[in-house]
Amino acid sequence: MKLLRFDPNGVMGGACAVTPEQFEALCGRLAAQRDDMLQRSTATWTGGFRMPEKLLTDYESMRENSELGRVFRVANRLHDHLDAVAVIGDQDTLLGPAALMRACCDPYHNELSRSARGSKPRMYFACADFDNDATEGLSRRLAMGGNGPHAAEQRYAIIPIDSRQRHGLSSLAVATSMEVIGDQLAASLGAGAPRWIPKLLIPITPASGPVRAHADRRGCERDFQFEDELGGPLGVYSPATLLPAALLGLDCIQFLVGAAAMNEHFLTTEFAENSVMQFVTIEAAIRQIHGASPSRLDVWTPALRGFGAWWECMMKAPLGRRESPGDGGVVHQVFVDAARTDPLPVQSREIATEIGIDCYSAPKSSKQASAVVTLPDLMRSAFARNNEERCNAGQPTTHLNLPHIDMHTLGQLFQFTWLARECLLTLHREPS
Repeated sequence: MKLLRFDPNGVMGGACAVTPEQFEALCGRLAAQRDDMLQRSTATWTGGFRMPEKLLTDYESMRENSELGRVFRVANRLHDHLDAVAVIGDQDTLLGPAALMRACCDPYHNELSRSARGSKPRMYFACADFDNDATEGLSRRLAMGGNGPHAAEQRYAIIPIDSRQRHGLSSLAVATSMEVIGDQLAASLGAGAPRWIPKLLIPITPASGPVRAHADRRGCERDFQFEDELGGPLGVYSPATLLPAALLGLDCIQFLVGAAAMNEHFLTTEFAENSVMQFVTIEAAIRQIHGASPSRLDVWTPALRGFGAWWECMMKAPLGRRESPGDGGVVHQVFVDAARTDPLPVQSREIATEIGIDCYSAPKSSKQASAVVTLPDLMRSAFARNNEERCNAGQPTTHLNLPHIDMHTLGQLFQFTWLARECLLTLHREPS
């Protein structure tokens, strides 16, 4: 499997330039930090950032009794019995699963028929914040069911997530939405409610709290009870993310394998080829120059904009980032090399010429030139043109390239961000 690539060359000039001397000095500090992380990360995967490996090894040794095994068991047993899922939680916790759905599913997944979705459920992410209109709208949509005669199209599941990452009000808001929508689900099931509610209401909670208490009253299982906090940054390696992904038929194993591959790359690859270390060095150098990092992410592929929101939540508040005025600061550009679907040809010669592509050709005998460019060609050309304009304006940029979008590369991307954040937090705490 190919790894993502990071190119920092666009930061070596312009107003926020990083000099080779700054680059080299920070490289030494970061190398020492990496060695310490490697030493603390033993074969039992005790390091926090080794959570993907721990989940994989637990699954290999314990199968259904592991956390990943329970995720697969619940997802597989429900596959044929429902048509929609409402995932309820605080805004930050919903960013991970929503990002995976947006990246890997059809852009209009929820509007497709059940057969076109491969019987995978429609999925709705609902931020629990005591919003009457949003809760009523979700309830109404779920009550409408699907558009076909299959009995499953009238059933839906609820996944309430009590992450406790903010404050007690968040837990109360989740419990409130869970109660309102759960009552509606129970009423729709009629006499079958006692049988179905414990299967269709799947709480992800600590051992106590308002969500857990309500789930217990409904007779729900404790398959996804956690002790202190959800696994991984914003719960990305916990059932809060993996269960919705599994219900959508996404390859959770490859997501974790991709994350583990990024760990291996970070821990064993020399600096000149190490994407994580180079990214951290750029960010740390800009921090030294400006006092706080004014960098931002520019995502070119719409499917990754959900990841962009997750990245902003991860990197902004804990690191004291502040927005830079105008177009100043470093822009990390995320670009995907290959589209998932077949490239669409573009017939308009004027559009291609305007964007800067001159690749229309036709035999001399032909009355009309035929298009040989596609939408991906136009995006690549627009990307190159944008880079040239930023370079001419002195705007420092880096490039983060993914070979394509799948669960393996997404695992790399999420883990790349976690590793970078952990390194930056450690460097931030060290004396200069």
